Amino acid sequence: MPSPIAAGFDENAYSTLFNNNANNNLKDKPKAYLNFVTFDDQFNMVNKNSELRQPKPGPNALNQLYVEPMVIEKQGVYTYIYLMKVKLLFTLTI
Repeated sequence: MPSPIAAGFDENAYSTLFNNNANNNLKDKPKAYLNFVTFDDQFNMVNKNSELRQPKPGPNALNQLYVEPMVIEKQGVYTYIYLMKVKLLFTLTI
């Protein structure tokens, strides 16, 4: 039996969250993300209070890992915060 979070945060939910920010997946940025996902008391994702952020490009870029204060409209919510690095897969043809 999957965990309640896994059931409420499937690939479709992640894709929706990923596509909410036009600054995600830009070619000049690292393939890494700061993620925070908020769930209600039934472990349904609260899209309004969830986000993925990709760091700024460059070795000396200052990345501010904070968010502006936001209103949580539901009671009994849980926020899951994690970092993610995307592994790039490719084939080299010579």
